[in-house]
Amino acid sequence: GVRWYSASGEMSDCIISGNTAHVGGGIYLQYGWPTYTRCTITGNHAEGEGGGCCSEQSLYFYYNILWGNTCDNPERGPQMAIWGGGRVRVDHCIVDGDSIAVYLEEPGHSEYLWGENNLAVDPQFCSSQYDIDEYWALQSDSPALSSSGQIGAVGVGCGETPTLLSRFAVLAGSAGIRIDWSLAAATDDEFRLIGQRGERKWTVPHNQASLRSYTAYDDSPCATTHGEITYQLFYRSDQNRWLLIAERAAWPVVTAGECRILAVSPNPFNPSTTISYAVTRPGRFSVSVYDVYGRIVATLADGGHLVGEHQVRWDGRDMAGPHLSSGVYLVRLDGESTRSSRRLLLVR
Repeated sequence: GVRWYSASGEMSDCIISGNTAHVGGGIYLQYGWPTYTRCTITGNHAEGEGGGCCSEQSLYFYYNILWGNTCDNPERGPQMAIWGGGRVRVDHCIVDGDSIAVYLEEPGHSEYLWGENNLAVDPQFCSSQYDIDEYWALQSDSPALSSSGQIGAVGVGCGETPTLLSRFAVLAGSAGIRIDWSLAAATDDEFRLIGQRGERKWTVPHNQASLRSYTAYDDSPCATTHGEITYQLFYRSDQNRWLLIAERAAWPVVTAGECRILAVSPNPFNPSTTISYAVTRPGRFSVSVYDVYGRIVATLADGGHLVGEHQVRWDGRDMAGPHLSSGVYLVRLDGESTRSSRRLLLVR
């Protein structure tokens, strides 16, 4: 089905079915270290090893289905074979026959890492035959629809046309990261955008720009500091489980400046929140809160600052003293040549 001979790269949301080869009926990895995500590899056959996949090099498998693949000798890896010094990691996958369906030719030389949350259960395809025209959609109660994301190629619901993304783009700037996505057709489905760096996860608010397009802007502390961020887009319809439909990595653009807001906690908040910020040279700095119309509603700090980290607290009041209503506000830190801002959500 696929012969991979490249340095690196990835394939996602793919279906590889009905192929035959001497080794690696579905995928033959001859050189490189690719990543396969949310692919369905089924109904392939190998005369030798690895009915679904044969790997001579490093391979990373996440949220894939390896089901119904065969080889002439069932002890030689009907689902996957690893030889020639390959290093393969499998996480969040459905594998027909479980880990014993993977053949390791040279233990100690080749390496097989059986990760977390792998299953050996029928994925419940809508089609009972290995026919690519059936698109390998999943039944609505399929075990491949896990709480951590959909396993296998996109497509849920028998006899239905699945909702697919036509675009998912991530653009990093100096003040944050913008995420845009578009649909092939309008839908009433719900979407959730999650950012993650290491063990830390957060929800990124989004807006619907048109019937088929959505946009989000992440100005969280992680989006303005060094380090890779992974954005995952989930959707659900009719209160069903959230399904992972897209994933992209981003690297924030971090520029040198004389001041920067580090964190706002808690956010959303009621009745008060603390703004932490840093200045890299002594001078005059101001911290002000603005409403959605760009009007200053409160000045929290204004004067000379020493180099280092500082904190101010805002209790949700305006300059005259009364409590402000619930809504979105902007806190802005201004120096002589640098400005840093962060959104606040006041919930009464």
